[in-house]
Amino acid sequence: MAAIMDSSKPLDTAAFDAMCDAMESPGSPAGTTAREVLEAFRQHPDAWRRVDGILDRCRSDLARVVAAGVLEDAIMLRWETLGRPEQESVRNFISGKIIKLSSDPAEAKREEVFLTKLDVLLVGVLKQDWPHRWPSFIDEMNSSSRAMGEGVCANNMRILRLLSEEVFDLGSGVVADLTSDRRQKLQASLSSELKKIFNLIAFVAASSTSVGTLTETLRALQKYLSWVPASLVLETDLVATLTAKFLPAPAFRTITLDCLTEVVGAEGSEDARWAPRIMEMFGGVMATMARVIPPGADIPGTVRSAKARGSQAEPILVHRLTLFLSGIFRRHLRCLEGSEALRPMVLQGLAYLLGAIRVDDKDLCKLVAEFWRDFSRDLFDTAAAAVSRAGGPSAALAAFTAATGGADAAKGASADAALHGAMAAHPRVMNYSRLLSELRLVGTELMPKPEEVLVEKDASGDVVRSFTRDTDALALYDVMREMMVYLTHLDPADTDGIIVAKLSRQVDGSEWSWERLNALCWAAGSVSGTMSEEHEKRFLITVIRDLLHLVTLRPGKNNKAVVASNIMYVVGQYPRFLSSHWKFLKTVVYKLFEFMHERHEGVQDMACDTFLKLAQRCSSCFVALQPRESRTFVEELVSNVDTIIADLEPHQVQAFFEAAGCMVAAHPNMSTQESLTDALLRLPREALDAHVARAASSLDSLRSADATRDLSRIFANYERVARAVGRGFSRHAASVFLTVLSLYRTYTGFVSAGAATMGTMAVTMADGAAIQRVRRAILGFLRAFVRNNRDKAVLMEHFMPHLVKASGRADVCMVESFAGEPPLARLPEVLDVFRAAALTLKTDGTAVLSSIVPRLLRPAVELISANYDDHPDMRVALYRFTQTLSRHCAPALFAMAPADQKLYLDTLLWGIKHHNPFVAERAGLALRDFLGALAGSPGEHASAFFCAFAVTMVHDLLFVLTDRMHKAQFVVHVELLRGLFDVLANTTLIPRPIWDQASEPQAAGTTNSQYVCGRIASSLASAFPNLTREQVHRFVSGLADTSKPVAAYRTSVRDFLIESLSFNVSDSAALWRAEQAAKLASEHERKAAVPGLQKAAAQPALGMRPDAAAQAAGGDHASQLASMAVLDDMDDDDF
Repeated sequence: MAAIMDSSKPLDTAAFDAMCDAMESPGSPAGTTAREVLEAFRQHPDAWRRVDGILDRCRSDLARVVAAGVLEDAIMLRWETLGRPEQESVRNFISGKIIKLSSDPAEAKREEVFLTKLDVLLVGVLKQDWPHRWPSFIDEMNSSSRAMGEGVCANNMRILRLLSEEVFDLGSGVVADLTSDRRQKLQASLSSELKKIFNLIAFVAASSTSVGTLTETLRALQKYLSWVPASLVLETDLVATLTAKFLPAPAFRTITLDCLTEVVGAEGSEDARWAPRIMEMFGGVMATMARVIPPGADIPGTVRSAKARGSQAEPILVHRLTLFLSGIFRRHLRCLEGSEALRPMVLQGLAYLLGAIRVDDKDLCKLVAEFWRDFSRDLFDTAAAAVSRAGGPSAALAAFTAATGGADAAKGASADAALHGAMAAHPRVMNYSRLLSELRLVGTELMPKPEEVLVEKDASGDVVRSFTRDTDALALYDVMREMMVYLTHLDPADTDGIIVAKLSRQVDGSEWSWERLNALCWAAGSVSGTMSEEHEKRFLITVIRDLLHLVTLRPGKNNKAVVASNIMYVVGQYPRFLSSHWKFLKTVVYKLFEFMHERHEGVQDMACDTFLKLAQRCSSCFVALQPRESRTFVEELVSNVDTIIADLEPHQVQAFFEAAGCMVAAHPNMSTQESLTDALLRLPREALDAHVARAASSLDSLRSADATRDLSRIFANYERVARAVGRGFSRHAASVFLTVLSLYRTYTGFVSAGAATMGTMAVTMADGAAIQRVRRAILGFLRAFVRNNRDKAVLMEHFMPHLVKASGRADVCMVESFAGEPPLARLPEVLDVFRAAALTLKTDGTAVLSSIVPRLLRPAVELISANYDDHPDMRVALYRFTQTLSRHCAPALFAMAPADQKLYLDTLLWGIKHHNPFVAERAGLALRDFLGALAGSPGEHASAFFCAFAVTMVHDLLFVLTDRMHKAQFVVHVELLRGLFDVLANTTLIPRPIWDQASEPQAAGTTNSQYVCGRIASSLASAFPNLTREQVHRFVSGLADTSKPVAAYRTSVRDFLIESLSFNVSDSAALWRAEQAAKLASEHERKAAVPGLQKAAAQPALGMRPDAAAQAAGGDHASQLASMAVLDDMDDDDF
């Protein structure tokens, strides 16, 4: 190492090459030594001084990689520590190497990868020095491009492209090494040089004859077109040049389409003054493409043939043309369709897109489907707005009458039907009526598999249970479902006709196939909620009738599985219809019971899932006495449980019991709910009593494999019923509660006894694992009951004492037994039980919770405190528990002893340092809510707490912000910092200094904020020696300035992290997370406004009891912390 770094002697390139060669044998001693020496060389602050010798004289490719890495570090990390002469030396060396390599075409081709790396390094220098230290850069690029040949010119275009990407390409995250201020300055500088850059591009485009140079020029142009104002492009002849000169040439066609796509999407291009240019461009493109892809061409077949012969030209062209057409139609369709001359070309362009959606390419299909969804939505919005302006459904009825030629056509039509008719009669909709009909046909033929369908065809052609989740297919399904919703609103009769006609061809066999039937039924289910009730009734009866007919027409296990899955999917999507037609609903449910006996796992799973969905969505129908019935359906159901579940697997039985519980919960009479619950659970209760009776004679009977298996299943069923029934479960729970606790204590005793005789590994042995499964099942049942029993008084008086009452025997109290168990035997579900209690009781449980929280935290923290990885389930449970406590039970935390409050805070600070994103996020949110509640209840306890722990919390937050491992929690951490400095500045909340005035007299006269700023400034200066005092001071001052908007505060922290190089270029997405979150809320609101756009499962249940639909709401803290923007997707009921 010393010899390599000895600047008094020339670099021994042979020795350096030998060291790099040794790296090729990583397991050898020489390889290990070489790796250590090269890493030390790379970290040496003066290593960059040896780079020129390595790059010029070393033969090893690895040597050049190491040298380039050293040079990159010098530019990125140490640039400001270099003197001006050294900076110019590095810059000139890189520029010289680039010119030398790019001047020789053969050398440039051979060293293409190395040349690209040098280009990237030069752009790194530009980000540091341009324009203030290198104002002539663009002029130098101009002169060298004109004077030094095609190779240098092409490479200059590449450099300009890379510079644009670095400065303006915000979406890719490549700008994470630029602070917001520096990025803005670079953008302003590049914008001021646009005229020179465009002149250079125009010069190259006009004068070059090299395909390579022109391609690089067009690629650079595309990057600039992505951000330049539309006026700068459209007021020149650039578009005409692209359309007339480059688009007809096959070598430039795809990149030219990329450039034109950027033009049509440019900001300001919709301005009416540019309409002639846009129309001229579109006409030119369509005229050229008509010669390349003739109207009526089989686009899917063309692409398929090209791929078969190994050609990618046609698929790429179709993809680029799709991007252009979807882009121009999205922004400029109104302009284009207003021209009589262009109208045929518009229809031809849409025909291209209609062909493209059928290409066998998932990415292309999703791209085109998104366009068609947006196109359909635009037509829907236009027609709906026109109807609304005309006076709503009444006006729609009149419009529909006029459009169809008389009152008879609208006679008896509902308002919904009239609205649909008026929309279909809108001129824009009528102009595209034929195309829209073809699009509906596409939807029925290409609809992907929805999440609810649980069967698929395997590689051998059999229909089997599907276990994998195809996220791409589900995303495409969501897009195409929305498309079909809008299309059906525009003309429900056409959608109905297409589906019914194609289904009839499935029945007569002319189009029979599993794939076609599946897509057709998935499309039929996707349009739920889009038709009037009467129309939906006719449509659904026809579909289900034909599907039931297919069951008899197509015998065989596989055929029946396919048809059955489609029947169940379709009926599950139409709860509105089923809830209004009892006889049909009853028939469907009996069919589901029949499918539950089908010996096909996927069919049985879907039958149980569909039954559960109907029970949730149509629950009131099952508890009402229907016409010509002697008893309610739920009464009939609970009397035949044993027959219905006879052929189901345990997990399917659990789904059945939950479905039945939903029905029971819908009954308006509480006494009847309780009786139905007892009847429903007759079989599990009898089995439980039998095991308890045997245990009375011999406790060892509970250890048997049959007993542990049966009890695990029994309590799993109990859990599902408790969760579904809620308050009505209390009487049954009371009848078994002490028995259940006794079983839990018995099995806990088994665990402890096994650990005493065989050690903690006894827990992981077969018998121990079976015992743990029973304990988990019992805890799951208790958790579900406690969470769903909304009668707090009953819970506090009759149940909680048995869970938390202290006793001399550790195994009698669940809280104490948790601490007394062997560490490996502790179950996270214990924390879930008391989390459920906290969610239910909230502040009413203050006295109980304040006493048990420390007794639960200590053993849990003891188990996980050795590292950040072991026992992940316990970590997740612990921090979900703490978040619930912080959000809903803050008074209980305030009532704890100071030592216990410190334990709680230490637990949260330990949590935010975890590498598991879920744990770190929940710990951060729990800390936020806890501090917010504390700040919202000023008093001596709050003042003492912040005085004791404010500095520690700020230090720990800065630690996780700068350690590269917690980027996903950036928003929460910044909120916490801002809130803490708000608190530090609040003299009402903290009326005295937070430091020890006797030991730190020098701090006298400063505020609490100033004191903390001084402490963290010292720490940051030590941790980041690469930062100047001014940078640290600016950041710390910004932390204390909480008057600035939240976004500006977040930006200042983000800039500091970039300056300190705490985040790599590739992981910057998390830093921009808050800026993206707002899009989700607006999208949800948009979907809620259109009938049918939300999936059936996401819509409010029909007949659901109010308390089952309610979510536990968090209280607002009257503090500055609580006013922070919240990025928290936690559902309080996510058990």
